[in-house]
Amino acid sequence: MNDKSVYVLEQYDIEVKKILKGRGALIIDTDKGFFRFFEYKGTLSRLIYEEELLNYISDCGFSNVNSIIKNKEDVLFSVDTAGIKYVLTKHFNGSECDVRNRHDLIQAVETLARLHNITSHAKLDNTEYIPELSDSLEEITKHNTELKRIRSYIRGKTRKTDFEYDILAHFSQFYELAQNAQQELFASGCKEAHRQAVSSHSICHGNYSYHNIIHCQENGMAIINFEHSGRGMLIRDLYFFLRKVMEKHDWNQTLGLELLESYDKIRTLSEQERKILKILLSYPEKFWKVLNHYYNGNKAYLPDQMKDKMQKVYIQQKNKSKFVASKNLF
Repeated sequence: MNDKSVYVLEQYDIEVKKILKGRGALIIDTDKGFFRFFEYKGTLSRLIYEEELLNYISDCGFSNVNSIIKNKEDVLFSVDTAGIKYVLTKHFNGSECDVRNRHDLIQAVETLARLHNITSHAKLDNTEYIPELSDSLEEITKHNTELKRIRSYIRGKTRKTDFEYDILAHFSQFYELAQNAQQELFASGCKEAHRQAVSSHSICHGNYSYHNIIHCQENGMAIINFEHSGRGMLIRDLYFFLRKVMEKHDWNQTLGLELLESYDKIRTLSEQERKILKILLSYPEKFWKVLNHYYNGNKAYLPDQMKDKMQKVYIQQKNKSKFVASKNLF
């Protein structure tokens, strides 16, 4: 986003006081509060869906979501002289959820549960616009195919780096976990659960990470960035949040139990949801993610950060296995 794009703000009925750089956007302090301003590459139908979803959530009593602001022409997006589209959304005065703060994390899962109580059967008018999220089983099946392809590629190299030798040394252990998760997910009825969630208009946030949760100074937690939302199993949101948090906390069982109990007391998890959550958490997602980044990147130069991430995956696996196997949690 360049400085010229800021002139697009003149298309809105706001008086700009201050502009700050945010994560992938500009944060605008105005006479009417804080707003988030960003380049938009999606479709109008997607914006129509998001506007209705956010209004629906707000009308159901959950006002801490970032509604879309229409411009002076009553349009959901604005266009600059180069034809680039921009969107302005409500924002919140506060800080990102602190992944190291236990109180913040508990509030975050409680906030997610409240959101899910509203979006479990979302009653939207423009149902044809609601996107469908991918099936978790199909995602894992695809990932496993990619893992095999990457292993074949590394095996076929005549000159291997230490990083690649290390991958081959650990591959069997992680691929076995990946295959087991795929088989268990198939047996869990996950595919049918996904179909039921889609047909009942059960809507997930789609990217529920601490980056998208704002600890407001006045009224609790707010949720932003619904750009990845769509119909699917609600447990996907809890899985995504838990996995990210547990990686930061070396799969601490005490914290994990607190977070699950905090969610469950507001929205009760079904036995099937707990089973699917356990299977998803058992999948070596981080191992696949680092390998996928390696395979699709510049293999002639491997940044130290990638090597460090993979070493952390190896080190954390023992605690992760204990976490997933814990009867107190699942």
